[in-house]
Amino acid sequence: MRVSFYQSLRFRLIVSVVVIEVVMLSIMVWNNIDTIFRTHTDRLNETSNNLITQFATTAGSYLIQVDYSSLEEYSKKVLQYREIAYIIVNDRRQRPVVVLGQDMGKKMPLQDKHPAFVDDNIFDIATDIVVAGRRQGKVLIGFSLDLMNETIESARNRSILIATIEVLLSIMVTVFLGLHLTRNLRYLSEAAAKVGEGKLNTVLKVRSQDEVGVTVIAFNKMVDAIASDQERLKEQSEKLEEQVKKRTAELTAVNKELESFSYSVSHDLRAPLRSIDGFSHALLEDYMSVLDDSGKELLRRVRRSTQRMGQLIDDMLQLSKVTRSKFTWSKVDISEIANNVAKKLRDENPKRTVDIRIAPKMITMGDERLLYIVLENLIGNAWKYTSKKDNACIEVKLSEENGQQTFSVRDNGAGFDMRYVHKLFNAFQRLHNESEFEGTGVGLATVLRVINRHNGHVWTESETGKGATFYFSLSNEVNNSQFNQF
Repeated sequence: MRVSFYQSLRFRLIVSVVVIEVVMLSIMVWNNIDTIFRTHTDRLNETSNNLITQFATTAGSYLIQVDYSSLEEYSKKVLQYREIAYIIVNDRRQRPVVVLGQDMGKKMPLQDKHPAFVDDNIFDIATDIVVAGRRQGKVLIGFSLDLMNETIESARNRSILIATIEVLLSIMVTVFLGLHLTRNLRYLSEAAAKVGEGKLNTVLKVRSQDEVGVTVIAFNKMVDAIASDQERLKEQSEKLEEQVKKRTAELTAVNKELESFSYSVSHDLRAPLRSIDGFSHALLEDYMSVLDDSGKELLRRVRRSTQRMGQLIDDMLQLSKVTRSKFTWSKVDISEIANNVAKKLRDENPKRTVDIRIAPKMITMGDERLLYIVLENLIGNAWKYTSKKDNACIEVKLSEENGQQTFSVRDNGAGFDMRYVHKLFNAFQRLHNESEFEGTGVGLATVLRVINRHNGHVWTESETGKGATFYFSLSNEVNNSQFNQF
């Protein structure tokens, strides 16, 4: 994958260097110009003070003699000094007697506070002309700052030029280093992409002895290690595949033997059970008058035991078939299945009145035949354990959170102690005596196996005397992917 220039390390490196260089050079240029300005200002102060003191001494003699023409001639000579812009001399009555130099547009009285900057280009200084302790007048000399400004401007231009050249050189060096660094990183990233595609014969040349070169050496070692591990894993996978095939064949043979054994056992056991039940029934009918009450009760117990044994055989066969039977995905209407189970229970027990509430349009994906077994067992258990309730109620509903469907079957029957919940889904485990509620203890084990085949989860909540709620959910990922195909 190509990285754009503006997202690259090279661009970030260049920007960082430029920002640092610009900041540091700006500080340097400002400091240089400030130093030049202070130097020129100090020199100008010293020069102006010396010059105006000397001028005031000479001008004093001319003012005493009222020789204004000589004073003007002297002033013209002084005005030839390059940095002097103008000279104004007043007599003791503050009348200007000499006005030479630039027309500043200031026909102003001499200022008391000097030196002062008149504007950006003129710096003037004034002093009294005193002879023999008597004030004879005042002189104002304006000094031009053009030379200083030119010097500062020249220094600024030179500094900016040097700074620009330095920034450009830094950028060039940074670009060169960035190209060197990013080129090697690009080689590494391209090689890593090839390794990710499975091309483990990728080998990078060591182009330098720096950190990048060390990284390249480590990368080549890593690729060699991956190739060795992959080869070893391939060999182990082939061995494991052979073992799996062998074990699968063995399991297939064992399963076939178990199926044959189960069929034989069920067939061979059913026949004598039917005979025992039939003969017991015949004795009760044909020899009713001969048998006393104790004999009749014994025969009834024989019949109940044989019938329970037959039911147990049927449940065991169903439990084994649930695990081995073919699994077929389809769209399943849980509401319809629940209604069919409820109708069957009502038909078999027309004298019972049970309030069965089934939520409509509960649709999911799964094996319809196996899910029928789940609901048949859960609703059947709820029907059985509410048999001693006058206001028996069974509720089947669906809740959904974050795309996960959870079905529940709730009843207000006998319930059970949650301390023994870990035994509930094991075969032949019962939490109630057979004298209270009949059953073989295989139904919930069958439910667990069906839900496991759907990669789902089943759990329960209960309280003794207050009923129980059984929940089950099917695999969310499998359910959604299969559901979208229909």
